[in-house]
Amino acid sequence: MTSLNFTRKCFESTCDFLVFTDDSQVVTSLKELFEKDCEPGPAVLPAVPMERLIIGPDNSRQRLIELISNANSSIRIIDHRVTDPQIIALLAEKQRQGTLVQIVGSTRTDGLICHGRMILLDEKTGIIGSIHLSHPSLDLRREVAIIVEEPGLVSELYDYFRSLAINEANLLNLWAAPPKSPQDEDDEEDE
Repeated sequence: MTSLNFTRKCFESTCDFLVFTDDSQVVTSLKELFEKDCEPGPAVLPAVPMERLIIGPDNSRQRLIELISNANSSIRIIDHRVTDPQIIALLAEKQRQGTLVQIVGSTRTDGLICHGRMILLDEKTGIIGSIHLSHPSLDLRREVAIIVEEPGLVSELYDYFRSLAINEANLLNLWAAPPKSPQDEDDEEDE
């Protein structure tokens, strides 16, 4: 499971996330999803259970809204395209309720463009994958993310987030200015 695209740009210029797993349910689900997507006709989700996977556009909006809504103490996001109005409204509501909301957007780390997408909830749950919090990514394209709850891995992800968030210039304030209008994300990412 990865947030990178198989392009020269991602291999040479971006910082992304990659999760290896030996969870047979995840491996089987991803294999079946790939096979179903390669069949002619409309894409259909596999019948196997996919508790740890978030699949767009089939269930990504619903699952992410549910997970974010259930966060109590903190929501930390690395995503340079948090533009979906429903997600922004939910994040604003969570912040009003006292949940810490921090978003790292476009930034550089070690000379690389921060391209990876990650959500950390209450320092207990990580979500890593290709899903942006934008309308095209949530509702129109095949995107996949994995839910990570292994404490050691979540702790490493949290430490990485903190290393970026320590520089306040890296943090987005979605409430200070309206978000940029969505553009065709594929064109920019595939360069």
